[in-house]
Amino acid sequence: MIVNKIMLRYIFSIVCFLLFSMPFYGQENAQNTEQKKKSYFDGVRFSYDISNFLETALKPFKKEEEFQLDAYISEKYLLSGGFGFTEINRDENNFLYKQQGFFLKAGVDYNTFDDRKNILTVGGRLGTSFYEHEANNVGIIAYDSIWPNYTNGFVQPENFFATWVELAFNMKVEVIKHIYLGWSVQGKLLLFNSHGREMEPYEIPGFGRGDKNAVFGFNYFVSLHVPLTKSNLK
Repeated sequence: MIVNKIMLRYIFSIVCFLLFSMPFYGQENAQNTEQKKKSYFDGVRFSYDISNFLETALKPFKKEEEFQLDAYISEKYLLSGGFGFTEINRDENNFLYKQQGFFLKAGVDYNTFDDRKNILTVGGRLGTSFYEHEANNVGIIAYDSIWPNYTNGFVQPENFFATWVELAFNMKVEVIKHIYLGWSVQGKLLLFNSHGREMEPYEIPGFGRGDKNAVFGFNYFVSLHVPLTKSNLK
């Protein structure tokens, strides 16, 4: 009889403990589930390179547009990409050069700031470019009597492509809600360029000078952040 009373008290104590603990256990599980479901993605930032306006002013024969986008994929890492096009119409005394093409690049950036809105990142990119160029009215003046002047030469239009890798440093600061200003500096290394032997490209779209295997690039961006999660739509 005494043993039964002790067992009943023991069972009653366990039941009371379990009933008392269940609300806290449920709350802890809910918090853990919420943390697991937490997404670091908070939208996409679209950027436009406004430094091209200055380059067009210095080189009226060249027109280039570049766009970039980035989005968080973790607490500190962003997926980043870019695309654009280049068009060149250079009319000189001894040649007429035309080129057009587009480029794509993608990579990952690491944000060195703890602030997720304002970023100072370092990252890598893989870029590829597809372009076509041609030359007409090519003239070469002979400076001796052995060879005659070469006139009305031409290089037929051909399609080429190139690939490169780049190390990029980027900074973007929010100046107005969802509006950013920033810059980017890149060191680029050419991996492959399929241009023909007759003529080097004046420029590889997205990369830079066609006669170089390593170049530096600079961009100045204005950016718009488009929030795509409920917590950022307010």
